[in-house]
Amino acid sequence: MPPAVRRQGRLHGPRPHPGVLRRPRLQEPPARRHPLRGGRDQGRETGYTPIYNGSTGGWSQAGPGSFANADGTLTSQGGMGLLWCSAKEYRSYSLKLDWRMAGDDNSGVFVGFPPSSDPWSAVNNGYEVQIDATDTPDRTTGSVYGLKSADLAARDAALNPPGQWNTYELLVQGERLQVFLNGVKINDFTNTDPARSLVQGHIGIQNHGDGDDVSFRNIRIKELGGGGPITVEGEAYTAQSGVQPADHAPASGGRTVGYINNGDWAAYGGVDSAGATGLSARVSSAGSGGTIQIRAGSPTGPLLGSVAVPVTGSWDTFQTVSTTLTGSASGPVHLVFTGGGGGFLFDVDTFTLVRS
Repeated sequence: MPPAVRRQGRLHGPRPHPGVLRRPRLQEPPARRHPLRGGRDQGRETGYTPIYNGSTGGWSQAGPGSFANADGTLTSQGGMGLLWCSAKEYRSYSLKLDWRMAGDDNSGVFVGFPPSSDPWSAVNNGYEVQIDATDTPDRTTGSVYGLKSADLAARDAALNPPGQWNTYELLVQGERLQVFLNGVKINDFTNTDPARSLVQGHIGIQNHGDGDDVSFRNIRIKELGGGGPITVEGEAYTAQSGVQPADHAPASGGRTVGYINNGDWAAYGGVDSAGATGLSARVSSAGSGGTIQIRAGSPTGPLLGSVAVPVTGSWDTFQTVSTTLTGSASGPVHLVFTGGGGGFLFDVDTFTLVRS
């Protein structure tokens, strides 16, 4: 969670410097190593897709600090910032990840927030499932930060101690968020705030600040279907040829996928084309415009549909184009860009995939 100085509400501050008085910490709950819990439990899993398993493709850092990435593990350093899965927004899913604290540390997993380069957007518009076993009940491990405490008895019985891996499952269905720790249900929260929504949003992990060292690995997700449209940031590609992110203040998150020439393409590894029946894209062009081809599996994979992109008059002037998609192919969505004119064609801010 963020430092307490900037906004009221669901915030709490970083560690004070040495010599600064602080409130006493609550006693750390008893913890024990579960031989069948904590860490990787993939042997019992089906249908999960890795979104981090050593590569940060499709992830973006918001705010100060960062995550060290080594040996398939992300470890927070500095802050307060957020590493978020910018590749897509999710609806109705089971998110699993392993986490480990070195000692009395602080971090959290954020869900249900809109795209932004400001980590405070996740704080103010999303929900944090806390990692910090010695804070107050509504701000401790397993809580929905500042809103609902975990079942502390169940949490304490399931929790592995610092230095050992734990596994979270966050089950998001509509406005309901259930939290499981090492296979044990420890929280069940339903959003009733009309200013926020769990129905659709991004996922992120927090780097809280200096001295708060929390590691993550094996982040995987299972989409549960029936989720409706999925909106993806154009610049959140996981592979590309020719394109680059472009900064534009009016764009969602302040960036687009841009510098597009004829024949360039962008791939979105976390976005499956299976069941897709339509696509809309928010685009701009001060070039010659062109066409977006939507293909499955590769830049030369089955063509699901295409949509013309007009000249909008400015790189900062956006409009939405849309098309229907046909065919039964599956695999990651690839956008292939075509056009003439000899210069940059157009930018893509976001695209929305509609499923049957």
